[in-house]
Amino acid sequence: MSEDHASFMPHYQIPKARLLRAEMHMRDVRFREFTSLIRSAAKEHLNCWLKPEDQDPDDLQRFMRMIHQRQPNLSEEYEDSWPVMAYLEIYLLYRIRKAAYLKRRFGRCRQRFNRCPDPIWFRYAHASETGAPFERNCQATVKPKKPTKPAHHKENEIIKMVYPRNRVSVVVKKLRKESNMIPISHRSARNADNEVDANPSNSCSSVPSHARMPVPSCNNPVFDFLSSARPTLAQFHSHFVDMGFTDDNAFKAFFSWPVDVQESMARTELGRSMNPLQLHGLLVAMRAWREKSTT
Repeated sequence: MSEDHASFMPHYQIPKARLLRAEMHMRDVRFREFTSLIRSAAKEHLNCWLKPEDQDPDDLQRFMRMIHQRQPNLSEEYEDSWPVMAYLEIYLLYRIRKAAYLKRRFGRCRQRFNRCPDPIWFRYAHASETGAPFERNCQATVKPKKPTKPAHHKENEIIKMVYPRNRVSVVVKKLRKESNMIPISHRSARNADNEVDANPSNSCSSVPSHARMPVPSCNNPVFDFLSSARPTLAQFHSHFVDMGFTDDNAFKAFFSWPVDVQESMARTELGRSMNPLQLHGLLVAMRAWREKSTT
């Protein structure tokens, strides 16, 4: 449709400015001039923090008069100058939503606005012809907010989810019992040896002392592997037991998988329990263990 013919009012909503320009069949340069005129006239005659239906009728009359004085051909090209009210609604709602967002600073949701079944240009034209009040013919429904727990309850839930209390398995409890049965003289001698032995066959002497940590048996390949990591990961032995590393066969089966599958499982299962330093230390220890097993 060319700009020389009159454009009738559409019977559907136009929520965006780009859709309005396509409906008006107006060139980009002229559309920018048109929107700039509406914004300047609205700032001069209207309250930009209110919806079009809440504006003073006299202010709306002065606003429309200014638009027709600047662009007299607008009423001839478009029926009842309907693009003026269409863009005015888009502009004012944008300012209202932006102000509400800045008031809440970093709000999670913006204020809901339900558009009326009849477009705003229809309602304004009807009010101008009949003298009826220019108002909305629908009412937005506000859903009540669900009660939320206090902040300290949410923190407790996160702690329970990441670090559950029942993390210690039955195997770790048995290892603790075995460590309590060791004589005190043997414990002091074992704690005194803090240096790592270069001989891999003597794995018991290479295990460093850890406070409040169980001392598993010497033929535990999982504990030997965790102790060889830097920083040591012996405190995560219970995590590996819960993942299924209960014997030597499961440990060898894990290292027979492809490298990307091993690292993906480690990141998925232990990403929340380990810090970045411990997680990368585990990946380095896995690569060193694979090279050691292949040689």
